[in-house]
Amino acid sequence: MIRKVIVLMAGVGCLGLASSSLANEWRQYRGPTGDGISADLVINRDWTARPPALLWALPLGDEGWSNPSVGDGRVFLLDHEGKDGGADRVRALDLKTGRVIWSVSFPGPSREKYGYTAPSPALDQGKLYCISRQLQVICLDAITGKEIWRRDAARDFSGKPAETAWGHSASPLVDDQQVILVPGGPDAAVVALDKTTGQTRWKAPGGPAGYASPIFYGEGAARQVVVFNSEGLIGFNPADGQRLWTQPWRTSCNQNSATPIVIGKRIFISSAWNVGSGLVDITDNKPSVVWKTKELQARFSSPVQINGFIYGVTMPETPGTLVCLDAATGETKWKQPGFEFGPIGAAGGAIIVVHGKTGDIILVEANSAAYKELGRIKQDPPTAAWNTPIVVDGKLLVRNKKVLLCFTVAP
Repeated sequence: MIRKVIVLMAGVGCLGLASSSLANEWRQYRGPTGDGISADLVINRDWTARPPALLWALPLGDEGWSNPSVGDGRVFLLDHEGKDGGADRVRALDLKTGRVIWSVSFPGPSREKYGYTAPSPALDQGKLYCISRQLQVICLDAITGKEIWRRDAARDFSGKPAETAWGHSASPLVDDQQVILVPGGPDAAVVALDKTTGQTRWKAPGGPAGYASPIFYGEGAARQVVVFNSEGLIGFNPADGQRLWTQPWRTSCNQNSATPIVIGKRIFISSAWNVGSGLVDITDNKPSVVWKTKELQARFSSPVQINGFIYGVTMPETPGTLVCLDAATGETKWKQPGFEFGPIGAAGGAIIVVHGKTGDIILVEANSAAYKELGRIKQDPPTAAWNTPIVVDGKLLVRNKKVLLCFTVAP
């Protein structure tokens, strides 16, 4: 067992981590509301007159794709130390300076496949939950990095991704007193672990995992955990794992990778390989497809929805066309080529798209009438980037294959 904790900044015990998720933070994959949209309502949108300044940059060791999470003035980031035979690493950074506060190593993949890391960490009530691509699950004290518990979810649940070589990409979802995982085992397609002890609370059978992360749907007693796996879109009772409904949605290679978006009582889903997008109504737990289109085929870059319109990058990756759809009807409003795999985020009423091949960061107006570019940050040298851009407290975080970048986009 490999485990190493390095504390690199004194006085961390004085920092009290908040007990609940704050709206202006990014504590889990896809942000405060699980849809890729920042709570920063106003940002600098004039990148021509005021180009975003680079605040700091942190070199990375794995060419992987795990998105960082942000809370309480810290950035929590997974990458990998060394090459084959090395270890995964989670670090806590100071958001303002990029300074490393602590670093913890734990077992990761023995060989890389598009890098070593993929799932994003989740921060909740002073604890950090991390998953390796091989389903090693570790819970850490977010202040000190001390290990609280760990599970081998691949062994314990016979976890199986859609393609073994690529491993698991679904990030953990924290729900009240439990952490939701998607191992993809025959008797454990979805599982819930007690977030304090790591013990199994429930598990639900189903198909192999896709690469999309689980989301919440509904509110209060009607809230559900929704998974987009190799079978399709599935709703579960978060209390006991009971399957409530299923909307089949299959691809030729069992890969449903883009994380769904909740739009009222409906859920938007999108897949590549000539399958396309659809809007699924979940009224009374009786799913029905409202509309389908092949105009947007998201491979793994999850789209965003703003003011009734969906923005996403479609296959094929060359040229990687940014598409705007009417969320109510599926009608295509406009297309703009030239983004490769194009990961997308949103803040301040604008869309932030990262060019998947060059790493250029492009600010686009959230305008259904026409494509309007507001500015871009070019990367030199060009570097592939498939990670969702994140905006927290006026700072823009973008991870590419080589480095985590932090810019100021404060108004």
